[in-house]
Amino acid sequence: MAARDRARKRRGNAWTRLPIATKLLAVTGALTALGLLAVYTAGSAYSELHHNGDPTWLVTMQGKRALIGIAFMLLCMILPYRIWKLFALPGVVLAAALLVLVTLHSPLAHTANGATRWLKFGSIQFQPSEFARYALVLFIAWWAWKKGRLMREFTGGVVPVLAVAGVFAALTFFQPDFSTAAMLLLTTLVLLHVVGIRPLHFAALSLLGAGAGVITVLKSDYMRQRVLAVIDPAGDPTGAGYQLLQSFISLGRGGLIGAGPGGSKQKLFFLPEAHTDFIYAIIGEEFGFLGTFAVLALFIVLVYLGLRVAHRSPEPFGAFLAAGITLTVGLYAFANMLVTVGLLPPTGLPLPLISYGGTSLIITLAALGVLINIARATESPAPRRPSPAAGRAGA
Repeated sequence: MAARDRARKRRGNAWTRLPIATKLLAVTGALTALGLLAVYTAGSAYSELHHNGDPTWLVTMQGKRALIGIAFMLLCMILPYRIWKLFALPGVVLAAALLVLVTLHSPLAHTANGATRWLKFGSIQFQPSEFARYALVLFIAWWAWKKGRLMREFTGGVVPVLAVAGVFAALTFFQPDFSTAAMLLLTTLVLLHVVGIRPLHFAALSLLGAGAGVITVLKSDYMRQRVLAVIDPAGDPTGAGYQLLQSFISLGRGGLIGAGPGGSKQKLFFLPEAHTDFIYAIIGEEFGFLGTFAVLALFIVLVYLGLRVAHRSPEPFGAFLAAGITLTVGLYAFANMLVTVGLLPPTGLPLPLISYGGTSLIITLAALGVLINIARATESPAPRRPSPAAGRAGA
């Protein structure tokens, strides 16, 4: 009996005994696989209508991008994460240049749904803001590592970070993409707190950011209507509140276990952006509360593991970079899910690894590859140096 209890205990602890890097890889793989399934089920009707009757076109494209993203992830898992220090400044410059090309409507800029957010190279579309958010994280991690305790000084430590984040946010805001601009600033603020700026500076920046956000919303009719739609979506059922009401219908139809794969009615062009911004609602309709809870749980585990990596990293750069990657993925994921359930106004932010979109998928997988590399380095035992006595004995 005792031997059987010990064996059961060992089996029960199999997950806990796995290295964090392995757990991160497993969670990333599970979310990517769920994303492909969700893109297929949520986008089949759209794909069939717009791509010569082929219901698998969207998931085929997303699958190809997933393979590219996995290749980048594996490369980032192999490369020592400290090498990214060399790319912090070039990454910021490149991201700013790409954002300028979009914002100034260069010949490469591509417009869709009234917004210019992409660059188009032949048949390839690229969204620079997806690259910019991770370039910003890398820059903050490098700058905080380089400055150390000087980050507690406002002028010499905090201001350069705010300058880079402000440029990125401004260029993104005028695309126009208010939600991504706000997320860039929010990620910067949270990461500045992580790297150890003074509490007074953090509080002042938080109040300033909140005030600027309120003023921006009040001055924009479009954004003000989005906020009012969250408070009372039925007040404008065919306008600003339409997406939220259709999302509620999807979640309501799903119940506990859902209508089953392919059983969504809302994806039949009732719910706009069913395979992108509101894919979480389709997951709820087809897989029910259990499906949405599974996705939420996976993101919670991902964030928990990422923050553990940051906490356990033996040196600041790895800790700051791990925290930045984790916070970026987590904030975007939770923001998307909060929009779906009506706790945030519709933002246009993708659900990482789940929503249809090549740039987001590829760059997120690459960033998680860096996080896994940091986890592996954190868990690797430090090489033992021979003691002087051992050296003399060998001599």
